[in-house]
Amino acid sequence: MEGGGEANDGGGAITDGLEVDGSDIVDINIRCSGTKFVVHVRLDSSVESFKSVIAKHYDVHAEQQRLIYKGCLLKDDQTLQSYGILLSSSLVLCMFTCLLIMNDIVI
Repeated sequence: MEGGGEANDGGGAITDGLEVDGSDIVDINIRCSGTKFVVHVRLDSSVESFKSVIAKHYDVHAEQQRLIYKGCLLKDDQTLQSYGILLSSSLVLCMFTCLLIMNDIVI
């Protein structure tokens, strides 16, 4: 995975251009396959929108992401705050890829 875009502050943190009061944004630590990075995000963000932020900056589509916090798989329709995620919490990002195998169909 590689960081990207002008929203990366050079320290490995993703801001995604959020324009809110700094007190509304927290740093969330992400670990994935031995890589660590930080994402700046609002705690009232949905898991789905958080995955979209990660997808914009790393080569992992939101649909392929599974986020785990304290052993719990995060559901897209919940907020980060609803899981008790706080400033500097650490999440594990697992990536899943599905292979679609289609058989030849003869009509």
